[in-house]
Amino acid sequence: MNDDPIDAIPDAMRTHLFTVRLWHSSPAAGGEIRGRAQHVLTGEVIYFRDWADMEAFMTAQLGPPAADTAPT
Repeated sequence: MNDDPIDAIPDAMRTHLFTVRLWHSSPAAGGEIRGRAQHVLTGEVIYFRDWADMEAFMTAQLGPPAADTAPT
């Protein structure tokens, strides 16, 4: 039996919390913006140099939308 309280929350009501840190790399490294994103609940972390990588990580953490939250 799984006693995780998150399992008691209906999918339509679940939210996800992420922390995102951004910084400029050194000018010698091109001065690009880099980042770190962490899914707070799972602790999973990625480091990224491109927004698409951060978006893909967050989208994967969200999972597919619940049937009752589909746009009308």
